[in-house]
Amino acid sequence: MNYNYLFGSDPEAFLTDETGKIITAIGKIPGTKQSPYQPEGLSKGFGLQTDNILVEFNIPPIQTEQQLVDNMNIMKDYIQKHLLDTGYTNLKIECKASAIVEMDQLLDEQSFVFGCDPDYSCYTESKNPTPSLTNPFLRSAGCHFHVGYKDNTMQKGIELIKYMDMFLGVPSVLFDKDTDRRDLYGKAGSYRFQPWGVEYRTLSSYFISSNETISFCYKQLEKAVDAYENRIALIAKEEIFEVINNNNCDLANELIN
Repeated sequence: MNYNYLFGSDPEAFLTDETGKIITAIGKIPGTKQSPYQPEGLSKGFGLQTDNILVEFNIPPIQTEQQLVDNMNIMKDYIQKHLLDTGYTNLKIECKASAIVEMDQLLDEQSFVFGCDPDYSCYTESKNPTPSLTNPFLRSAGCHFHVGYKDNTMQKGIELIKYMDMFLGVPSVLFDKDTDRRDLYGKAGSYRFQPWGVEYRTLSSYFISSNETISFCYKQLEKAVDAYENRIALIAKEEIFEVINNNNCDLANELIN
């Protein structure tokens, strides 16, 4: 791919103890959404904070598959070392889409803060509804991918998100079997417009769970950009909605084939 694009990410993850219980990251992980923590010894662009009860981190922009894998692992390793160094030796990060959290881990007000900044739909070009907490114990973790480019316009961003739905969102349902997260986040075409480009918000934290899933995301991001640049025909939005929002794996396989 010879196009001038940069990829970045700000994924989230759960903390769990030795029994598998979800443990809040509040008070255990430094940094906030308003003031991210700059990890000691790491370069500019790496960042750490809590979001709701989750740990969230940032990586610098990258241009190769190996850089994406390396930067994700640098932060995952940093978080694990931070937990060990601060006495939380029984905790580890777990990268999955959603979990039911016990009430004793939801005592901080931040545990009920959702969607501080709205995201949008590339199909309606309007705000997505604020998450409705039908189950007060459900929490979800996302893996948001950022695409940066120089000729940044709203229309270009909207079109790129549609291609990311095709190449990332559609096959994602075949890998990530969790369906509960979409009660809160991750509907088809979810994005935020950014000063440097766009942020794709459909995928879950599952996609940083292994080197293989991280590599898959990089390859599919490249395919999405290439398809946009070559104006490959888009899949009908009704089929995109059915696959992603309703987790229709049969239709996903049909479209991929």
